[in-house]
Amino acid sequence: HDIDVVTHVRAMGTQLRAGLDRIAAESTIVGQVRGEGLMFGVELVADPATKAAFDPARKVGAAFDAQALANGLIIRAMGDTIGLCPPLIIKADEIDEMLDLFARTLKAVEGNLLHRT
Repeated sequence: HDIDVVTHVRAMGTQLRAGLDRIAAESTIVGQVRGEGLMFGVELVADPATKAAFDPARKVGAAFDAQALANGLIIRAMGDTIGLCPPLIIKADEIDEMLDLFARTLKAVEGNLLHRT
């Protein structure tokens, strides 16, 4: 099965971006979603209003990475920016699954941050 990769990536990227924006709007720690196509970065911050970063000693990105892996989601933590770069042949239902796992991971990390000093 041949696919038009560029058209496919545009459609899947639009779906992924919309989902990430929706998740970010409900989050207490997402400062920014950036990216294009199927390459996105989600920046985790202590205060989304001011974009104030977390103290690096808290290792929020590493905690997100560990929680994501436990949830079955492979991401790349670059400091406190979470990188998402799924395969170009990803399907719409797989994007939905990825977004669900991302949202669950984010909620868990937010919960853990509330309970840590």
